[in-house]
Amino acid sequence: MSTPSVSLTISPWQRQPWKALYLTYKVATLAALHPYWVLKRLFHLRDAFPRSWTLLEVIHVQQFRHIEATLSACDFAPGVLDYRSLPAKSGKETRPVWIEAAGAEYLTGILSSKLAGAVDIPGYVWGAGKDDKDGPMNVGEGENVLLYLHGGGFMFGCAAEGDVTAANPRALLALVPSLKHGLTVDYRKVTQAPFPAAVIDCLSAYLYLLRRVKPSQVIVSGDSAGGSLALTLTRYIRDGIKRPDLLPKALVLFSPLASMETDLGPKHDLLPPKNLQRDLLDFNVIHPYMATRLLMTNPVSLIDSPWLSPASSVVPAEPALFANFPPAFITAGGAEVLLEGIVELERRMTLSGVKVAFHLEEDAPHDFQMFSWYKKEAGEALLVKTVNERNTNEW
Repeated sequence: MSTPSVSLTISPWQRQPWKALYLTYKVATLAALHPYWVLKRLFHLRDAFPRSWTLLEVIHVQQFRHIEATLSACDFAPGVLDYRSLPAKSGKETRPVWIEAAGAEYLTGILSSKLAGAVDIPGYVWGAGKDDKDGPMNVGEGENVLLYLHGGGFMFGCAAEGDVTAANPRALLALVPSLKHGLTVDYRKVTQAPFPAAVIDCLSAYLYLLRRVKPSQVIVSGDSAGGSLALTLTRYIRDGIKRPDLLPKALVLFSPLASMETDLGPKHDLLPPKNLQRDLLDFNVIHPYMATRLLMTNPVSLIDSPWLSPASSVVPAEPALFANFPPAFITAGGAEVLLEGIVELERRMTLSGVKVAFHLEEDAPHDFQMFSWYKKEAGEALLVKTVNERNTNEW
């Protein structure tokens, strides 16, 4: 019997000329909605956002929700770079490098997919290695290397220094004394290739680093969907190629997507997330689209597996789930829609004996530390805690 799968439903707004017309309409309505949002906030008219937020922060979150709904309806992914080409010049903070595709001997089990093979992908070298010529990074004794996997729902964004997610590796390299080098990865998005393409690309980047440094010198970090990729990569090293000796030194996860539990037809009868109306992520819109785009012809059961949803209620919470995982630092915002999954992730990792440091920022939205418009002091304080209070001096 064949395994159930999903197919991407094409709406009229995903084809031209309707896409252009729809985008024009939504941009026009965005301007018209601003006075409405201001009035709702000032007069507390069905305003679900935390009272601690400023009016400007509320407007930013409302804009984000409006835009992500528009992009999902149009199947439009801004900020995604062509993974088949490499920028010709270095940036102010980075230099581009080709990351060689992982060898066939590393692609087994869940990564031995006919849907997406290994390809060379672009990466960006940060920090002390930025000015090195092509070749091995000049990593000194006791220095660690950051492998950063950006967020964007597997659909949007890129690894370049101009992307909003670049605020995270930039801050980590500036504040963690032992981190002198970094590598960000332009993994393939679901608009370019289905699962497991992104995981394969992250594995290629990790192996790229291991040809230059020891696993005990690599810290893997990611935000949102990048945090999910960091967890999947670690699980694949442990369970896929069964090389616990190659596990990284530590994980740093900002608002990680730990459960993609969703209703793809009559599968589940799930309660809506607690912060569904409060966060900048509108999961009513983006979650079904993201899950469908991610799966394509993969089985629906993949959504509820430890590979994509280790904090899902469908996945048994048992000590073996995260056994032998490296120490982890995890953050979450008190108003983010992923909060329940992140809290459960921390609980399950602790149950497995993993040394976890967890920071919950009260009232904060998803990925709060990287947005310049949200309480800058909160993001800075979080990163200082990462360095000073969370035993990262051991890194």
